Amino acid sequence: MKAAGGTQALERGLAVLEAIAEAPANGVRLSDVAERCGLEPPTAHRLVAALERYGFVGRVGDSKRLGLGPKLFQLASLSEDQGGLVAAARPGLVRLASYSGDCMFLMARSGFDAVCLDRQDGEYTIRSLTGHIGGATPLGLGPGSTTILAHLPKDEREAILAANRRRIEALGHALPSEDDLARIREHGYCHEISRSIAGIVGAAVPILTPKGRPIAALAIGATEARLPEPRLAAVIARMREEASLLSLAIANSRTAMRS
Repeated sequence: MKAAGGTQALERGLAVLEAIAEAPANGVRLSDVAERCGLEPPTAHRLVAALERYGFVGRVGDSKRLGLGPKLFQLASLSEDQGGLVAAARPGLVRLASYSGDCMFLMARSGFDAVCLDRQDGEYTIRSLTGHIGGATPLGLGPGSTTILAHLPKDEREAILAANRRRIEALGHALPSEDDLARIREHGYCHEISRSIAGIVGAAVPILTPKGRPIAALAIGATEARLPEPRLAAVIARMREEASLLSLAIANSRTAMRS
């Protein structure tokens, strides 16, 4: 009986997690999760509280609405699945780190955050906003994160920025404007001087599906002295080449899987 009870609790917890994962960008109410999963409110509350303690679920901004927490994506980033995004992107990330001599990052969306899935250091190692593989930053803060945000649909961008406003402002940053995001889409990259880490600059390019949906972003972090305008243009050109190759490889892989 104890094993059956444990299995039932696990199945209920997974159902709750799935319900939250399928919620809109502004999250979902606990009462709606309980109704969808056929649970009594106290049971749903206990399951959500447990998932929240372990970082699988989080609150959206300052509201009580529920969204996925970064723990799921941090665990995924540590996976050695050779068919995944990390494995597909790693050769290009290594080439870019070798070419530039600077730190290169693979960033992907995690709910209202962007998570560092991979990092390759060149000759010059720096501190970064995410800090390490598995580290997260709110969407709209940092070049990789902001590049992903810029390529999301407008209503999704607005909901994310509304949810992340206080988190970003608490870190001493302003939210990117629609004009800022439009320029990123127009130019094909984001370039920022860090306000959190003195002397550090970053740039990022998107990895897109054929329909323009962001899969992830390739980003570089370097000192201001190492990334002046002329060199920045050359590095971004190489980053865009690698992003295009990766987008094509992912599209071909998905086509092959469907056939």
